[in-house]
This record gives sequence, structure tokens and C-alpha cells, in this order.
Amino acid sequence: AWLQHAYLFWLSSAVTFTRKMSRIVVKNLPKKIKEERLREFFSTKGTVTDLQLKYTKEGVFRRFAFVGFKDEAQAAAAKEYFNNSYLDTSKLQVEICAALGDEQKPRSWSKYSADSSAYQRLHPETRKPKPVKEKSPRKNFADEFLKDLEGNEEFEEFLKVHGTHNKVTWDNDTRAPNADGDAKKAKPAKAVPPAKSEDEDEDDADQDEPKDNFDKAPASSKPKLPVQEFACTLKVKGLPYNCKKKQIKDFFKPAKVASLRLPPKVRGIAYLGFKKEQDMKQALNKHHSFMAGHRLDVTKYAKQVVPEKKWRQFEDLGNPQETLADTGRIFIRNLSYTITEEELEELFKKYGPLEEVHLSIDRVTRKPKGFAFVSFLFPEHAIRAFTELDGQMLQGRLLHLLPAKAKKSEEQEGEEAKSYKNKKEEELKKSSGRSHNWNTLFLGANALADI
Repeated sequence: AWLQHAYLFWLSSAVTFTRKMSRIVVKNLPKKIKEERLREFFSTKGTVTDLQLKYTKEGVFRRFAFVGFKDEAQAAAAKEYFNNSYLDTSKLQVEICAALGDEQKPRSWSKYSADSSAYQRLHPETRKPKPVKEKSPRKNFADEFLKDLEGNEEFEEFLKVHGTHNKVTWDNDTRAPNADGDAKKAKPAKAVPPAKSEDEDEDDADQDEPKDNFDKAPASSKPKLPVQEFACTLKVKGLPYNCKKKQIKDFFKPAKVASLRLPPKVRGIAYLGFKKEQDMKQALNKHHSFMAGHRLDVTKYAKQVVPEKKWRQFEDLGNPQETLADTGRIFIRNLSYTITEEELEELFKKYGPLEEVHLSIDRVTRKPKGFAFVSFLFPEHAIRAFTELDGQMLQGRLLHLLPAKAKKSEEQEGEEAKSYKNKKEEELKKSSGRSHNWNTLFLGANALADI
């Protein structure tokens, strides 16, 4: 009976474990699938809160994706319905995701995963060196056996009774058993080759170099020519689609075209490079001229330099627990766009009384932005919530919690320099609660009242 109860308890715990995950992984997707189509495909079984298609660093689709649902029941229904179903000609494999740090998570097998054996074969520098086991010295059975017999009177009498021709050998063995063993272990020293002179070393190095280069360079590989860029470059628009490079060069004569490039995916455009500025000026005279019935636009081309994005550097808050002990305020990001303040409050109030729950809303769409702030009345409750909820699943998304700064008071906000527009908005907010302010919408400054 107790075995049956234990089995039922294990089964129920396993079911509850699988139900806690509201995120699924979909494998063997078509190569040219789009996010919008996949979201529409899985939204038939519930509200899709998150969808991530996985790509390599080079931009190659790895043919699997993660789909997050609002609750566990929707994820389980999607898994049962879509597993072993077909999308175009691909048979899908749908599984419930494993939690972060789960010991039962299957081992990665893809060559793009750092913890797989295939990745380590392709990147041997990432392999961890195996610990070298020190080999214990091999024991000689004869030496140990003779050591045990040292001082044995019966054994010495046995040696004396036997022939005298072996007496010396046996005496040496009993008195110094390690002598022969050491002699056997000693190996003849290897002959050291004579040292080479510097001239001979240089000759050998010269002879070895072509062999190394021949081994390293594959026979079929061809060296890539560097792309030469010219300061004098023109861009030509309006060319005929079936135009050849030779026809373009003949059209711009007597200017000597040093380089000519036709984009492979865009027709009717060409880039001309000139070594001399004089040749470029002659080519500019062909502006608005006609070529096979097409009017050409010839303009100077300058390579556009895209400025690098300067990411905002956030202030390092140090140890998160120390920061939370001072503020008691948590910043939550990667939230679902369908979440509400009531759901957040229900999640965090388990750890202690809350002071404030603020969910940021977009002004235009009136939908959540995906992040929120939660303030606890006591900092120790904030530390407990931070340690237990960071990295957990909520509506198909992994929560990311960070310690937040303390909220600024009205006095600190007043000390900062503000524009006239911001000051006007603050005055309107303060006066919005007064009822007599609405009269100004109906009465002008020169209005008169009849008595």
C-alpha cells in the first residue's frame, strides 16, 4: 500500500512540475519560416506572449524556436496538438521547455551549443584539459617475495642444500635484492646527435618552409584579391537592364574607367571608379545624356559611414542584496505585454506587504511596455523575492529582476533644472483636482453676468 501511495505522490509531483512550465520548444521548422506566420500558427491554442526564432552568429536559421504562452494549460494543449504535426513539409517536434539549471535537461547535441561534444570537436581550444592520473610505480613481485623471506632460517638452509653453482647468485639476491632489479631497470642512454652549426640550421629551415606551406594551403583554394577603392567614384542611375560592362566603358570614353561595379540584386545602377579627377569630370559631362533610350543620372558617390551606436552605460549598483537592503525596490523586465498590475501584485505579495506596484504603459498604444517597478514595505522581503523569482517563468517569459534605485521625492525633483513645458505640466497636475478650474473653459476674461 505504501508503495502505491509513493508512486501516486511521485506521479502527482511530476505532473505539477510539467505544469509549471508555460514555454515550449518547437524543432524541425521550415528554413524560410517567418515570425508573424509562426505566431499566427500557434495562437490558435492560446495567447502567445513570446516567440524567439534562433539564429547563428552568421544569421543562419537553426530551425527551432521558443514559444511562450500565458499559462501552463495553453502550453500543454499546444504541445499535444502540434507535436508530430506538419508545417508545410516539415514534421514538427514540440516539447515542454526545461527550467534553468534543471538536472534532467537533455544534453545539447548541436554544433552551435558550447556544451555539446560536436562544438568542442570544432573548437578544440574550448576543451577543458583532462586531469592526468599519476601512474603508480610497477611493483616487482620477486623483490617483494624475497624481502619477506629475509632472515628465514629454513629458506637459507634450502639455499645451502642446493648446488654450489647457484649459491653466489642466491646469496646476492637475498642480501641485496634491489641490485639486479636496478640493473634491469637501467636503460642505455640514447645517443645524442651532434650539435648543428648555425649555417646548417638555416639550410634546414629553408628546406622545411616550402613543405609547411604546401601542407597548410589546400590545392583548390585561391587567394582573394583585395577590393580597391578609389577616391573619385561616380554613381550612374537609369542604365538599361541588359547593359554590359564593356558598353558602359565605351559610353564614358574618353574618360578612363579604372573600376566598374554592377550590384547583383539591383538593376540599372553602376558605380564607376577613376584614378584621376580629370577623368571623373569628363564622365560627369554625361549627366542627363541618353543611352539606348534611357536617360542617365551621373552623380558623385561618397561612401556612407554609419556611426557606431553609443550604448548608454548604466551605473553599477554593486551587490544587489546590499542595494535592495537600502531601497527595497525591484526593477522587473521581460514581462508579457498582456500582463496587468493585479497579476504582478498577486505574484509579489506572497513575499511581504507591498508599498507600490508600477507597470509602465505606452502613451500611444496604451499597452504595457514590458517592465515594471515593485516596492516592498520591508527590504528583507524584497531580498527574498529577488533571490526566488529571478530567472523564473511568468506567462511564457523568463523574469529578469534587478535592484532599482530609490524613488525620488518631490523636493529632489524640484531641485533639478526643468524646462517651461515640464513646469507647466506639473502645475496642471496639481490644479487638476480643483473643481473651480473647469469654469475657465466656459467663461472668458471679458465675460459679463446679468443680475
